[in-house]
Amino acid sequence: MQILEVNKYDFITEYKVQTNKGIFIHSVPNETSHYTAREEVKLYAEKMSK
Repeated sequence: MQILEVNKYDFITEYKVQTNKGIFIHSVPNETSHYTAREEVKLYAEKMSK
């Protein structure tokens, strides 16, 4: 998994993630801590890789 791009908006942060199956976008609320967001993106990428 590799994070290609991070876009911050008023209420959400979008992460563009590259996995072995392609490129996906995952959004998390801005209230989410950076550590929690990274873990959530990691789990999302693992799920999308299957």
